Amino acid sequence: AVQELNLKVENLISQGLTNVKNLVLDSISAATGKFGRVETRTLCLDDVCVNKDQLQALLQNSNLSAAPAAGAASSTPTSDVTPPVITLTGDNPAEIGTGSSYIDLGATVTDNLSQNITPDLFENTVDTTTAGTYHVIYTAHDAAMNIATSTRSVIVTNLFVTATSTQPVATSTATE
Repeated sequence: AVQELNLKVENLISQGLTNVKNLVLDSISAATGKFGRVETRTLCLDDVCVNKDQLQALLQNSNLSAAPAAGAASSTPTSDVTPPVITLTGDNPAEIGTGSSYIDLGATVTDNLSQNITPDLFENTVDTTTAGTYHVIYTAHDAAMNIATSTRSVIVTNLFVTATSTQPVATSTATE
């Protein structure tokens, strides 16, 4: 009877974790379809919140993988903990003059397991009308959802500094 009860409890836990996994994956799939990608540091369902490491541990301990449901793209094993590497193309920092147009040269991504990863332009705050330091931020993630970011600084300088002239001041020294 105890063995049968343990089996029922294990089945309930397994079904519950499978349901949580499917709910999370369905939510992510729905959100990604609408927004292209959803990123968060903490996932909350009602009053229960977990971070990436906790979710991975939960899935590993339940013998479930973080792979998407049938018909979705496959995923690398959850043992991949190495984030991709983003390499910026061109100078960092980049320097341009006010009034110039700025088009970022982009970035490339390499990963230890995943192939064909394209970096996402996350943020571009460059304002070429005002001198200052701005940032272009790229992000990328691999199939195991290891996330990388890389930031290029863009320095916009005022090329048209107004020269000021000073009139010579006559000085004399009287000697007697």
